[in-house]
Parts: sequence; structure tokens; C-alpha cells
Amino acid sequence: MTQKSPLLPSDFGLNSFQELIYQPTHRAGDHLDDLDAFRDALLTDLAPMRPHEAVMAENIIMIEWDIAQILIQKRHIARSAIFDEITNQYVKLAEDEFYEEERQQRLEDKEQNNDFFASITSYGRYDVFDPRDAQIEASKVISQLKSGKTDQIEKAQVQIKADLPSPETILAVVYETGSKYRELDDVLSDLEKRRRRILEDYKNLQNARAIDVKAAE
Repeated sequence: MTQKSPLLPSDFGLNSFQELIYQPTHRAGDHLDDLDAFRDALLTDLAPMRPHEAVMAENIIMIEWDIAQILIQKRHIARSAIFDEITNQYVKLAEDEFYEEERQQRLEDKEQNNDFFASITSYGRYDVFDPRDAQIEASKVISQLKSGKTDQIEKAQVQIKADLPSPETILAVVYETGSKYRELDDVLSDLEKRRRRILEDYKNLQNARAIDVKAAE
């Protein structure tokens, strides 16, 4: 299977790619402990009445659960890439600013010394860029994005727009990491085919039950 092009939010179980920039509040299916709640909700929707229907309903639930887990994995890959890109952009911005200040300092030193060769020999006195402060700033913003709290997420998004010159480019990494989804997409495609077949069979079974009930009346 080849990667679908272009990528769509629905490929990640989302309505918008903007949802990848932050960690949403907890949803059923996000953790393995959610299986019971996930199962109960689907059983209510499927409403099996006969033993055969109950067996098919359980199969449907497990397929839906597997699909949900794959979508979670895809979101995790994409979200990790986005958080890495946020850090990279903070570091790149700080690095550019650092070396621009260094360049200005060298020019000032050269003018003061009025000696080109003296400025060259003084080059070794300048500092080397240390990314740690920028990484700390990025980690603060990312922690807010991961908090699941609306107010913290909004603050982080405002901060990113204020700090970074091109925040709109952050989502581009979702496409750049497309190859990482390929194996998951192969499994997902197979599960979706199975889901379509079993849902069709389940619907036919329920329709047959409705006919039987009507005939009995």
C-alpha cells in the first residue's frame, strides 16, 4: 500500500491538523484501561439481541478498538514530530540571533582596533552557541501544549506565534514523517476492510431478525 496523498486529518481520526499541535483532553480509547468503557459505548450502539449478534458485536468492538489504537499511534508519531519541530525552531531562532550578535561584536571590535588582522586573531575569544536555554524555553511551551488544559494550551499557542517567525510551518513535519505511518496504514487498511464486511453482515443479520419478528406477529 502506498501512503495516501495528500494526508487528511481523518487519516489520524481528527477533524483538523490543528488538533495535532496540542494534547487533547482524555478520550475513551486513549489508554488500554479504557477498553471496558469503549466496549460498553459500542454495545449500546450495536444493541445485539441474539447470541449470534452478540458474538459479531464483540468482533466489531475489537476491530474498532484496534483501529482506535492505530490512530492513536499515528497521532503520537505526528505529535512527537511537531514537538521536535517546535524545539528545533526555538533553537534555530536563538542560534541565528546569537551569531548575529557575535557578527556585530566582531565588526565593532574590528572598527575599534582599526586592524583587520587583529580582528581575525581575536575570533577565538568569542563564545560558542549553547542551545540549552532555547531548549528549556521550548520545553515550557510544549509542556503547556501537553497539559490538556485549555487555558495552558491557548497560552502556549499565543507564545509560539509571538516567539517564532513562521509558526505556520510547524505542521509541515506531519507530511515529512509520512513514511513512518506506512506500516500502520497497511494494518489500518486491512482492519477497515474487515470492519466494512462484518458491519454489512451484522446489518443483514439484524434486518433478518426484524423480518422474523414481523412474520411472527
